[in-house]
Amino acid sequence: MSKNAVNNAQKIVLRAAQNLPLQGDVSPADELLYYQAKELYTLHANGLITAAIGAERKNKIVASYIVNANREQQYITSNMQIGAFYKAIEAAGRDYAKNRTIEAADKLYYEIYHTLPKRAKEEQN
Repeated sequence: MSKNAVNNAQKIVLRAAQNLPLQGDVSPADELLYYQAKELYTLHANGLITAAIGAERKNKIVASYIVNANREQQYITSNMQIGAFYKAIEAAGRDYAKNRTIEAADKLYYEIYHTLPKRAKEEQN
């Protein structure tokens, strides 16, 4: 993700420098970088900061963007895993509600705890 984030950062900063709007599906980290970079270019154009200070700040906001983009990706992955976990529990619960057998109960138990109950483990051995 880091190399992809660096490439995205360069594209976003370039769009900000050219005063072009962001296009497509943008994340909150993309928008934050865009507006921070746009503000830096505006400050430099108005003579309020030097090019050296602007370059230093740009490096800092790009580094921050990479951290934010990676964190967003981690949240997305985590949310997808949690969603799959709840769907598996829901499916096993529906199955148990329709078919109240020990096998269906074991399946529900397994989906919740990712292990079989002690009784089921003993039966397997």
